[in-house]
Amino acid sequence: MKDYTFLDYYRIIAGEISAVLKKTNENAVEKFIKRLKGAKKIYIAGVGRSGLIIKAFGQRLMHLGFDVHLADEITAPAITKEDLLICCSATGKTQLILFMAKKARMLGSYVVTFTATKRSSLVKYSNQVILIPSSIETQKGVTLAKSKARVRTIQPARSLFEQAMFLLFDAVIMRLLEVLRVTPSKVTKRHANLE
Repeated sequence: MKDYTFLDYYRIIAGEISAVLKKTNENAVEKFIKRLKGAKKIYIAGVGRSGLIIKAFGQRLMHLGFDVHLADEITAPAITKEDLLICCSATGKTQLILFMAKKARMLGSYVVTFTATKRSSLVKYSNQVILIPSSIETQKGVTLAKSKARVRTIQPARSLFEQAMFLLFDAVIMRLLEVLRVTPSKVTKRHANLE
């Protein structure tokens, strides 16, 4: 096995992320942006590292002036037909996220899912699915990378999925800044000040 330097790993990881984002459906992301703009309230749901990524995205949405809530927080108000639930799960099998998506659909809310898995229970409960075409390691240790549509990775678990999702969300924020004409001063005013 070859010894890699830090810079070798950096270049490999950056290349993997770039390959995933190039394969992500741009039209689907633009449709998602339109849905964000039209939502009365936005709810975000994810667990583990995916949960951290979606929370970072939720913070930026708040900075832009959106009414954003962590779906599983005690302070989250009731979801309605005018609202949007954003779900993140690489496998599409995370039980808490599945429950929330199913309940949101029952209540008439719009559900958008970000996943690396085309066929899953979560996909069935989603109005829109945005595929992050990265290889992922399942809980049984099996890497799902058989399809040419998926970008292979040397990284463990679901790192590539999470990294690509983080950058995709940052690109969405940049697009929203442009479309909504939000100035940097407005973002600064909404930034946390109790820290």
